[in-house]
Amino acid sequence: MRINEKIFILAVAVVALIFCAITLSQTRDLLVQSALESAAPAPGSAGTPRTLDLNQIKQMIRQKSLSNHEADFYKKLSAEGKP
Repeated sequence: MRINEKIFILAVAVVALIFCAITLSQTRDLLVQSALESAAPAPGSAGTPRTLDLNQIKQMIRQKSLSNHEADFYKKLSAEGKP
């Protein structure tokens, strides 16, 4: 191989490494951004998120001011997963 061919191969390898580094950096940024967005509610979603005090709810169940029974008015799913 001549010196020109070696320089060309080296230049192509350097450009390929730079391309890979930029691509991986942008992919990482997108993954981090999508992970952060998934924790937040979707834009335009109905309702607002709320915080629950689980200790208070458990205490209310123990005091019998809340029921610990399942809902009376729901359709049970069959074995196939259909109502």
